[in-house]
Amino acid sequence: MCQMDEILTEEEQALIKKLKMAMLDAVSTRELKFYKKEMIRIKDQAKRRSKIMDRIADHYQTCNHSLS
Repeated sequence: MCQMDEILTEEEQALIKKLKMAMLDAVSTRELKFYKKEMIRIKDQAKRRSKIMDRIADHYQTCNHSLS
């Protein structure tokens, strides 16, 4: 599987960095859990997007090879 930095957009990387910094200022475990869930959600979305893009690329290559 890809490295997480390779599949995250710059905006997603910036958001995760902000969430990590916010975790340092959290005053309750509830806040920590919220920030952690948000980071996991962002990473999961990036993984899904990466899989979809891989499928599209594979399909495109398959179509091009069948035309040759």
